[in-house]
Amino acid sequence: MPHNHLNRRLDEFGIALDAGARERLEGYLSLLMRWNRAYNLTAAREPEALIDRHLVDSLVVWGHLPSGALADVGSGAGFPGLPLALVEPQRPVTLIDSNGKKTRFLRQCATELGLANVRVHQARMEDLHEGGFAVVTARAVASLQRLITGAAGLLAPDGALFALKGERVEEELSELDPQVAASLEVRELPRLPGQGRACLVIAGAAVHTDPGVAGA
Repeated sequence: MPHNHLNRRLDEFGIALDAGARERLEGYLSLLMRWNRAYNLTAAREPEALIDRHLVDSLVVWGHLPSGALADVGSGAGFPGLPLALVEPQRPVTLIDSNGKKTRFLRQCATELGLANVRVHQARMEDLHEGGFAVVTARAVASLQRLITGAAGLLAPDGALFALKGERVEEELSELDPQVAASLEVRELPRLPGQGRACLVIAGAAVHTDPGVAGA
């Protein structure tokens, strides 16, 4: 059952959530599965694959994030921004994607799940210059070079970009100016079953959280 699989994975990775947060995640999973059948939002179809590849993969970064308003660029079907908004409903979260089909889904999720903390923008990150975000997250969106440049207009002066990367991270780091690459922090993330390397690349302000404590 998806409920049991989700709880088992959360426990395995030390992601401590109350019953309300777990119920909201299950509600999101149900919506995603329903929309996925009609609109092909993600390649993963089975609930266990969605939990492993997307939900838990998004939540393993939670304990690394500082507090403050969060913008998630290239959200797609909502990762990682929507799961983060579901487990931390007091944090303002803005989901950004240029695809109309996906932003309609995100708005529907925010409405049906009662997420007053979530806004959705249909736009490219380079076209937004709101500023003021303490955190910009990005997962499977673009190269580090493009993310660092494109997120600049969204970040507060002391904000930071948190990019989730996989096996190609060293290649992407090598494409950067050496001084820029040296300024970045790379944190290894727990590996999910059947998946390769996962890491978090941080660009910007110093982060004062304990990476060993989920949800800190």
